[in-house]
Amino acid sequence: WESSATLWDELKKIQERNLNIYVNKPYWLDDIPVKKSKVRNNRIFSDMESVISSLIADIPKANAIPGGGTETSKTLAVNIERQLTEQNKAIDLPGTMRRGLRHLYLSRLICLKVFWNQSTNEFDATAVNPKNVRVSKTANKEIESTFVIEEVETTVSVLLDRFPEKKDVLISALGGNEDDIRIQDKDVTYHEAWVDDYLICKYGKMILQTARNPYWDWDGLAM
Repeated sequence: WESSATLWDELKKIQERNLNIYVNKPYWLDDIPVKKSKVRNNRIFSDMESVISSLIADIPKANAIPGGGTETSKTLAVNIERQLTEQNKAIDLPGTMRRGLRHLYLSRLICLKVFWNQSTNEFDATAVNPKNVRVSKTANKEIESTFVIEEVETTVSVLLDRFPEKKDVLISALGGNEDDIRIQDKDVTYHEAWVDDYLICKYGKMILQTARNPYWDWDGLAM
């Protein structure tokens, strides 16, 4: 996490500067004399949102290629395409892309996280704020980074439910009893690190989980 701190310090400066411009509070207002009018029209906001709307207007659909030349294989491919298209609508993929593209404009970086949603039992996607992510500072693309770490912002209740096997230890670290902790439901952060083939979750100095990549089929298909 700290190894990329210098790069992310610059990213935060860029994000803060561009965000102020986006909300019509540009840094150059400080250079305007006190007696001069600071009335302004925010064209950057409207232009940026217009471009983003154009980009997400027609998101490419999934393309499934039949594994063979049989009618069954072709039908299966068509059904997969339809299912993926419907799921993209269900998770509001255009909305996620809109948020991600805003980050790209403001921070020069877009982070889209695809995950398995346990509640819906389907794949899902979210746009993560780049300031909450770290990758190798020398990496030019995902495959070149030796790690991906996300600082996950959540609440105490979600944290306890996310790691039930660590519930007692977490309650002890947070102080108080479970009922009071859940009622207060304070905001907390923990780190989710993807390193090589492992997922490691950490709260403070406490390791909450160490497991092999849950999205990889380690057993494979029986031959």
